[in-house]
Amino acid sequence: MPASGKMLPGSVKRPKISVASVNTSGKVTSRSVPLISPHAQPQQNQASRQGQEVLNTIQNTPFDTAYVNELLQVQNEDPKCEWEQVRSLLSAAYHETIAPDAVQCCMQSCRKQLQNNYIRCEDCGPFAFYCEACCNSVHCNRGLSNQQLLLFHKPKIWTEAGYKDYHIDILLDRPDHKCSTRRARTGLLVFDDKGRIHHCSIVICSCDKDQCVTLMRHNLWSASVKEPKVAFHFELMNWIEFLLLESAISLQSACLAIRWKNGFADDEYNILYNHLVGEPVEEYIFFKNMLRECASVNTELDDMECPACPKEKGNIYISLDANFGLVRKANGGSSKFGPRYGTRMFTAQANIDDFVQRNEQKLPANKARECNSFQAGSVIRAKNKTAKLDQKGVFGAACRHGIPRFMMSMTQGERLAYPVYALNTLLDQVTGTDVNLYVLYDIACMLDSHLKKTNQTDKFCDISLAVPIFHAYGHKSSCQVRYSCRWQEGYGLTDGEVMERLWSYLRQFAYSTKEMTPSHRIDRLTAALLHYARKKKHEMDALLCRNIDKAQYLVNCCTQELEKIKFSNNVSDQDISEWLKWEQDRAKASTRKTRTGNSDASKNKQELLNKLHAQAMEYTFVRTLRRKYSSGQAIANRICRTITSACSNMKKLLALYNEEVDDDKKLEWNDVCKPDAAVYKTLSNADQLPHSSCGSEVRHIAVDLYLHKMRAEEEITLSKEEMVNCMQWYVFQSAILQEEMTNAISRGQLDCLNRRYNVLMKGFKRAREMFSKFLSEDELPEITFSSNVTNSIVMEEDLAPIDYEQEDIDVMEDNIDQDDIDSFEDDMED
Repeated sequence: MPASGKMLPGSVKRPKISVASVNTSGKVTSRSVPLISPHAQPQQNQASRQGQEVLNTIQNTPFDTAYVNELLQVQNEDPKCEWEQVRSLLSAAYHETIAPDAVQCCMQSCRKQLQNNYIRCEDCGPFAFYCEACCNSVHCNRGLSNQQLLLFHKPKIWTEAGYKDYHIDILLDRPDHKCSTRRARTGLLVFDDKGRIHHCSIVICSCDKDQCVTLMRHNLWSASVKEPKVAFHFELMNWIEFLLLESAISLQSACLAIRWKNGFADDEYNILYNHLVGEPVEEYIFFKNMLRECASVNTELDDMECPACPKEKGNIYISLDANFGLVRKANGGSSKFGPRYGTRMFTAQANIDDFVQRNEQKLPANKARECNSFQAGSVIRAKNKTAKLDQKGVFGAACRHGIPRFMMSMTQGERLAYPVYALNTLLDQVTGTDVNLYVLYDIACMLDSHLKKTNQTDKFCDISLAVPIFHAYGHKSSCQVRYSCRWQEGYGLTDGEVMERLWSYLRQFAYSTKEMTPSHRIDRLTAALLHYARKKKHEMDALLCRNIDKAQYLVNCCTQELEKIKFSNNVSDQDISEWLKWEQDRAKASTRKTRTGNSDASKNKQELLNKLHAQAMEYTFVRTLRRKYSSGQAIANRICRTITSACSNMKKLLALYNEEVDDDKKLEWNDVCKPDAAVYKTLSNADQLPHSSCGSEVRHIAVDLYLHKMRAEEEITLSKEEMVNCMQWYVFQSAILQEEMTNAISRGQLDCLNRRYNVLMKGFKRAREMFSKFLSEDELPEITFSSNVTNSIVMEEDLAPIDYEQEDIDVMEDNIDQDDIDSFEDDMED
């Protein structure tokens, strides 16, 4: 303790001594107590001292990862509480606390004993009981700056009939502004941070052109611009924002929750909902997004940019898909103004409609189903129950990490013109860079065919097209071999289903957006996409680490299984490579459709046999895939439908073949169901399997394992490159923020930039720690602070408790009198 006898700051770790005591039974106990001089503070009872000791412990405990893990571990080890045994105790404690028989005024200068007409303010604390004079003094005190200090509290006074609201006049005034045009305006209705209603007065002047600006200075969001009669607390608006974006509830549901929480009458609820719906909520969400991104300071501070995707050189994997649930009714009204976000996320509708009209390609009904059972790309789907819809859905693109790239509102249903427009947009984005585009689409096979027929292959020759892993099982085997992302080189373990995950989130907004005006609908969906992108960026480091762990596990498993197959069947890696090449050659040479009903073709037995062999290959291929999945899974169900279709086609072809041959040469199911059956030996060499003693199913399993191993090895390399991209992105963003903080034009702007910088540094440190398991030290950069910006940056660790050096503690101990210690021990014994 310093010689002055002053108590150490609360944020400093105090030296402690071990104190031993003996109770009446003779048991010796010891405890560690802080060295505090009795002259440094008033005498406290034991409860106060214990409370202070707990407070000191909390203040001096660093809130780091290890501490959080320790808390979680303790919580998990705690046995299950028997809530039934404490219900009556909880109820009794609650009733005793809210309305005791007698209380003491909580003001130190008063301490008046009260039994009736005492006032309780839960906003001040659970034990905040006042006499009427002290309540008015606390809640109406304007301090030295003539500003009301405690706003929007709801004290209640005890009467014989229970608690009743205690009225307090609220005047909103700016202590930092003096103006000759100041005047008080009454009749302002404010919904506070808990959704409760307050009748307030506010001082306005001509310095603020619009009164909504004056309300914003008081942390209130105005329901209108010019002369608002209703305002909402920022915290309440924050709750509403995240209820709308994270829980995807409608504004009406959020207002109903506020109503039932506070017991509003019908007219109070109508005031709340009618003054929130429409512009106020959408404008507030837009306002908060501007503050989060600091986009008004620098446009390169963009929440929609993926940290892991390459910017100048590398591979970008984009998934395309459409959602027909995000519709808009034609009777939903019209918009006087365009969307607040402009073309930030949604492409200009006029440009899309013009492109679709110029590139309309109607597909025959039978052509749309030649390879798969999907309705994607079919004009017929556009006529299905969409007559009353203004917007038929949304077509979008996202990178393989789940960050949305752009969206388009569809007015014509999902036509192939939309993915072609998307390809043009993607090409424009990577023009001038060495970035390679890998695009995954549900019907990439049809899109590829469409590009060839419209002579656009030269334009998109550098784009690789593939079918997502889940949707690939709805295509025939030859299409899977040619377009599945597991058969294509360079895709790693990219599944291509990120759009389905995005739709799972956005589909929740279908109910609330279908009745909106066009601009409000785009604003709400854009805000949701920004929220979704921020979540994905926060999870990026864990995602990349999981990708590598999964890929390494897959490499090990596939290697073990392949060794077993090679050992038991006496085959080599070269044999498996030949089987893979044969499958790819067969897929390229195969026809797009087997016509089982052509009477001319049925007269040729050799042609029928070729078709039977092709169906047998399809049947065996999908049967091998089916064994990988458990019954009941969505993929298993889809593969079962493909197996049923292949089996049905084979039976039809078998019947036609038996009609053309003599009775003694008729074939049975078992004679044709396997691709290596004896009946197919007469086929040309191009259709026969490569020579091997292995069965067809063993070959398919070996090829599948070989492909998964190759893709997993690609994934490890790809994920490590993306980790390096992430670290470079953090360094680039840090440099921009440091420069902008140096040039900040106000302290408020500096604070917004500093908040974003702290969030960035948290992500950087977490990513660096997680990536250190996979990257070398040279690939993990450090972020350095510029000398002219260091004083502007306030990192959260700068606020951590200060540890004294050992020599400082020795000085403190030398200045502690033995009398102080003896007095402290006496207090402890008491």
